Amino acid sequence: MLLEASSKGGFVDIARIPKPEELDLSHWLKSYPACGFVVTTQKVSEVIEVFKTHGLNAEVIGSVDGSKKFRIRSGDAEVVFYDFRVEGILSEKGIDQEIG
Repeated sequence: MLLEASSKGGFVDIARIPKPEELDLSHWLKSYPACGFVVTTQKVSEVIEVFKTHGLNAEVIGSVDGSKKFRIRSGDAEVVFYDFRVEGILSEKGIDQEIG
C-alpha cells in the first residue's frame, strides 16, 4: 500500500526476511503475517539499531524504486506481484489509468 499510495515500485527479497534458523521460510511467513514492520528510510543503520535496542530483528530486505511494480525476489528468481499501473490494492484501477 505504501508503494501504491506514493506512485512507486520496489521489491522484497523473501530470502532476506529474518526468521528462526530451525523454521523453513514458508512456515515462517504463514506463522506471523501481521508481525512485521515495513520502514522506508535513508538512515538504515539508525533504524536497525532502534529495532535491536527493543529486542527485534531488522534487516534490509528490499528497495523502493520508480517502476510502479511490486516485485518479489528469491535469489535470482523474481515475479511481479502487483503492477500498480494496471491494478491496485487501494483502488480498483491502476494509478496510470483514468478513473471515469
